[in-house]
Amino acid sequence: MAKHWAEQKEVITGNILLKITLFLATKMPRFILKFIVFIVVGVYFLALKNKREFINNFRKSVANSGGVVKGGAYWNFYNFGLSICDKIAVWIKKSEHYQIDRTNLDAIRSRLCANKGKILLTSHYGNIEIAKAIVSELGRTKINIFMYKQNNAKFSNFMDKIVDDKINIFWVDELDISAMLNLQNLVENGEHIAIMADRIPIKSDKFVSAEFLGKKANFSIGAYLIAGILKTEIYSFWCYKVGRKYSFEIKNLPSVELKSDKIKSIMPTLSAYIADLESKCKNDPNQWYNFFDFWGQGEV
Repeated sequence: MAKHWAEQKEVITGNILLKITLFLATKMPRFILKFIVFIVVGVYFLALKNKREFINNFRKSVANSGGVVKGGAYWNFYNFGLSICDKIAVWIKKSEHYQIDRTNLDAIRSRLCANKGKILLTSHYGNIEIAKAIVSELGRTKINIFMYKQNNAKFSNFMDKIVDDKINIFWVDELDISAMLNLQNLVENGEHIAIMADRIPIKSDKFVSAEFLGKKANFSIGAYLIAGILKTEIYSFWCYKVGRKYSFEIKNLPSVELKSDKIKSIMPTLSAYIADLESKCKNDPNQWYNFFDFWGQGEV
């Protein structure tokens, strides 16, 4: 049985390494930064055999599903390393280290600047944290992020020490009735809830099996149930690189109308999200940052 993703260490962890990354992202010219990342990531790539195999399996699934696969698994590691640096650069407002394509901002603004908040389904494809760079350009839009504490608290605590403005983070492995009521208040006040929808929950059976790139994988149903309970619209929200620039995209998903069979109620929306995720992966698999056995997670 494959390990649950939360039982596995992330690719880049540790306060010392985060501090080194912060130094590189703030002090080094971009071309030197990229060279250092290339070397450091190479060491990780050679050392992490299992994660190499998981990425290779993902890339084979993309190829077998008709996707465009260029290069090798190393580029997923390298792009992930750069994404960490870009994430820090956004938080500390060092804009010369990243470029933003603002082509779709008007469309995003028109959908998110509404009276009632929405559920935004994100993923570990691309670098959704870059959205922080454009939030100020989206009017009064405020985005609250759901994260799993077990694998993200260290990075979040680290960032809290180096930035002045915070974003609201909810630990989904601590979600209870009072937290749900808080979510309802956020949505009614026009604030949005961003949820990583490509990982199954910790110590929970709230997931279903669905086909992804030709094989069955488990997907969480929590975000869809929340959308149904709060009776709010649900979107997929993407940030990924096209060339040297980060591009943003938002797509309306079918509304969730909860009935007696809750699983059946959420499947059209879940299927639309999976199709969207598949499309992104087929177009550029090098921006996939799930370094574990995606099809084996949570096997029973």
